[in-house]
Amino acid sequence: MMSGKVLFISYDGLTDPLGQSQILPYLRALSRTGFELSLLTCEKPANFAQHREAISRLCQDYRIDWHPLAYTKSPPILSTVKDLNALRRTAFKLRQSHAFDIVHCRSYIPSLVGKSMRKKFGTKFVFDMRGFWADERIDGGLWRLKNPIHRRVYNFFKRREKEFLEQSDATVSLTEAAKQEMLTWNYNIEAEKIRVIPCCADFDHFNFETIDVNRTRALKTQLGINADATVFTYHGSAGTWYLVNEMLEFFGIVLKRYPKAHLLFVTNDNLAHVKARAMQIGLPSDKVTVTTAARAEIPELLSVTDISYFFIKPAYSKMSSCPTKLGEILGMGKPVICNTGVGDIDTIFASGELGHALDVNDRASWDRAIDSLDRLVELDPFKIRQRGLKLFGLQSGVDAYRSIYAKLSKPIEPLRSRDREPDEVIQPEVRH
Repeated sequence: MMSGKVLFISYDGLTDPLGQSQILPYLRALSRTGFELSLLTCEKPANFAQHREAISRLCQDYRIDWHPLAYTKSPPILSTVKDLNALRRTAFKLRQSHAFDIVHCRSYIPSLVGKSMRKKFGTKFVFDMRGFWADERIDGGLWRLKNPIHRRVYNFFKRREKEFLEQSDATVSLTEAAKQEMLTWNYNIEAEKIRVIPCCADFDHFNFETIDVNRTRALKTQLGINADATVFTYHGSAGTWYLVNEMLEFFGIVLKRYPKAHLLFVTNDNLAHVKARAMQIGLPSDKVTVTTAARAEIPELLSVTDISYFFIKPAYSKMSSCPTKLGEILGMGKPVICNTGVGDIDTIFASGELGHALDVNDRASWDRAIDSLDRLVELDPFKIRQRGLKLFGLQSGVDAYRSIYAKLSKPIEPLRSRDREPDEVIQPEVRH
């Protein structure tokens, strides 16, 4: 069995929903492959207080050495500098006692630390980019290039992005589309160094065969859904990237064609806003259920679904995105309606075996998707699940990461002191 010491750094917290769905399952599985794992995260106070004990027990059970730090939100730039310095200081301290072979950095902020560790100590550096982060900030309206401060921050991270791609020992992309795009950039990167590993799902957790049919019937009643309703479900964020208005409008058109349809909208974001928008659009209150749920409850909620759907803002940066919810839905054997222009969705849905991908900006495309509903509800859930397992099964992701770790398990020689470049930090006057 391969062995090695790995430091995994994430700016997202392990007690966040994302940490529980997209970080912990991988690390639990990787801990069984012989690697010694240390984990460094920034935890949001409310989530940390709620989930600390349970997550700590899981880490202990799987021999994951977890070092949670406090995440600070404001003031904008000073909080980021503070968190970055805390990550770097703790990582360097841990390195003294653990002599890590590999530092695995989830996205851009942790990669500033990983690049420094590679320079100083010769630690192999995995740039797990998770998307075109700086471009996402622009496309999502969080930064504006007309703002000189935002432009400065954007340019800073685009320069660092180039360095991460050129200097990392391995890069992980969520999509093939993003990999092919990066290979067109004027960077000194090799195709074989970029490994595509999509957002995988735990198909043991998301498994329709484990849900009792009587429980599904009872849950429908509890949610105020008629037994004979065709249920459309959305689950996840109602924030920046998800087109809530368009999703509600789409369901309104569905309802005209299928009067027995019912919308189940599951989100931990602003429920009142979603309800208000549904009313403004004119959706009948008895045809829409808006609720919240913990990750453990999602499989049961998806079990009442006939069709799951989501629309994501199509933008340049979104070619690098892989929706986490997609694997979860397919694990439950449910067909999907989603939109083109995001990650590898165009390719994944080309055959129609998993659902239908529409052009969110073309209302005629919406009509074609609605025309396909009768076909979609007849798709075999077992075939959907098996196809989804090949694309997004957790074990395939774990195997891919394990192979990266195995290849990089021997550290490189650190740079000699006279060859080292000074560490670059975000200057305090830069805000984002």
